Amino acid sequence: MLLVALHLAVCVAFPWRAPRRSGVLALATAEFEAGRWSAAVNYAEAALAGTDDAEVQASAFLIRGRALDRSGEAILAEDSLWRANALASRAHAPGLGVTALIQLTYVIGRNPTRTSEAERIADLVALRIEELGTPPPARAQLDVALGVVAQAAGRPNDAVGHLRRALDTYGRTIGDDHPDALRAAINLGNALRAAGAPQEAEEVLRGAHAGLVRAHGLDHLDVAVAQADLALAVISCGRPRDAVALLQDSIATRERLDRHHPSIATARYNLAMAWQRAGEAAAAHGQFVAALVHRASTADPAGLAPFARGLADATAVLGRSR
Repeated sequence: MLLVALHLAVCVAFPWRAPRRSGVLALATAEFEAGRWSAAVNYAEAALAGTDDAEVQASAFLIRGRALDRSGEAILAEDSLWRANALASRAHAPGLGVTALIQLTYVIGRNPTRTSEAERIADLVALRIEELGTPPPARAQLDVALGVVAQAAGRPNDAVGHLRRALDTYGRTIGDDHPDALRAAINLGNALRAAGAPQEAEEVLRGAHAGLVRAHGLDHLDVAVAQADLALAVISCGRPRDAVALLQDSIATRERLDRHHPSIATARYNLAMAWQRAGEAAAAHGQFVAALVHRASTADPAGLAPFARGLADATAVLGRSR
């Protein structure tokens, strides 16, 4: 069974002219940056209801799509982002359009069955970046998205290359401690682990987690995701018991923020794997049960198969240990 990392999306837009914004849209942006995804969606939808300005609508659909994606609603997020791109074109707002397409590259390319589609979108984005002369952070955003796509396609070394380039660009422009740079570092850590470099992955992820705590405090989903991904690197370094505490803290943070968030199921699955690798069959079985129950309550049943397999294997191991 595989450990499952959660990749963090590219986040902040870098348009070469500031988009027009309504007051409600500013609230949506603030809620998004604070990690309150449901509130961000609600404010973005209120902004859509209150304007017929295509550029404001494009901005609202962009924020709505990003927040829906962070809430685990990938299908709704994709629809919202395509709408943002179409409205940005109508409003002659190329910065918004490029940002929407970069986010679509990430959302679509995270699915291993759609990586070719995501790469075609990325090729279009790269041409637009070159034609329009966007600031360097836009290229870094695209490299982050391409890193996630490459890892989903089973090319972790390519992912590492994209993500190192993104971090170099961020370091020269917005700084290594900017939340976007720290999110890129988390994705780099995951790629390094997949590429067979768990010690370097642990070092990168510890730094990214510490930086996000400084940026956001403890109660933010990005911090919880960073902590869980650090735990996966720790497991890969052969210290599953150390990973248990990290995963328990990550789950507790997620439950404080939104006890229904679908990522809790993945975190519990990984906690079960940590207990299993530590030789604690009963604890592993309990977490596999909790992961399956949570997944069944928040997702399409088609996504239940790996959780059910994990529980079946854990049940067999538990039976042999008695």
